[in-house]
Amino acid sequence: MLTDKIILFVTEDSNISLQLKEFAQTVEYKIVISSALTDESEADLIFCEYLLLPEVTFSNKIPFETDLVVLFDAFEEEAIVKVLNNGASGYLLRPITVKVIDAVIRAFLRHHHFEHAIPESISFGDRTFHLLNLSIDSPQGTVHLTPSEAGILKKLLMNRGMLCLRKHLLEEIKGNTKEIIARNVDVHIASLRKKLGPYGSKISTIRGVGYLFSENDNLMQSSDNEPSSTQS
Repeated sequence: MLTDKIILFVTEDSNISLQLKEFAQTVEYKIVISSALTDESEADLIFCEYLLLPEVTFSNKIPFETDLVVLFDAFEEEAIVKVLNNGASGYLLRPITVKVIDAVIRAFLRHHHFEHAIPESISFGDRTFHLLNLSIDSPQGTVHLTPSEAGILKKLLMNRGMLCLRKHLLEEIKGNTKEIIARNVDVHIASLRKKLGPYGSKISTIRGVGYLFSENDNLMQSSDNEPSSTQS
């Protein structure tokens, strides 16, 4: 949930502060504005002006466990490289709008959520996918998956009803990275469909883009057959 998330914005810019205060009335998460960043600052994500960073930031690793996004007035290569190497999670260049800030906030929180909220098992229909065991239990028995198949299925099921880009599914393929190409995803999807039996038809192809696992668990009568080759 976003309602319990705190976003700290460290700035002396009165204009952006005013915009953020107004914007804070329209979003679920809480925005806190401060003119200083200290060791006691607590937040789920911190935005800080480059010139307001603590001195320790420039000589040692950033002393914050929270993700830190640094704001720059202009492109300064050496400064940007230094703060990133010292532990900053990212940077933004002015001019910047509250809509861009909101998009960055949601992207970071979304990534943090999926990174720390991977379940031990996911159920769909009469199947249960055990992520740690790389297996699927059903009334007919247990089917074992390869690490790559399990990684792809995890990504699809955790984003049910939403498109998963091929490049993101590609990240789930294990093995020799030098030999991994986009077509490998299609090969693993084809194998995964067979192992899913009638539920293989729940994986839809968005040609040239990626795949989607349907939110609807209901099976069509014709789904007793193997998925057709037109889906691969």
